[in-house]
Amino acid sequence: MFLQESVKVDPIRVVEAVTAGVAFLAAGSILFSRGEIHGLTTGAGMWLSGAIGVACGLGLWQVAALGTLLVLVVAGLLYSFAAKSGIGENTGQGKPMSEEDVSKRRKG
Repeated sequence: MFLQESVKVDPIRVVEAVTAGVAFLAAGSILFSRGEIHGLTTGAGMWLSGAIGVACGLGLWQVAALGTLLVLVVAGLLYSFAAKSGIGENTGQGKPMSEEDVSKRRKG
């Protein structure tokens, strides 16, 4: 009987632990280099996954299912918008330019 009285469940601690862990990982995925920011979508996806996981862990299956559905719909819409508008296309900046490419860019 003494053991049952000393055990207390605090769901806020679960949320706090997941938040701290996800924040650490998401911040590590965001990089700033050469005036550009990379990894924001990855960090946001980690936060969403953590939130849906906490909802599942706390037994809120309806909230988790609705959150998952919303994430899939919004991500699909943003992907189609980006594909139609040409946002995020590879501009070739990841590889070094040859001397020929540099001279063509200067002339044209």
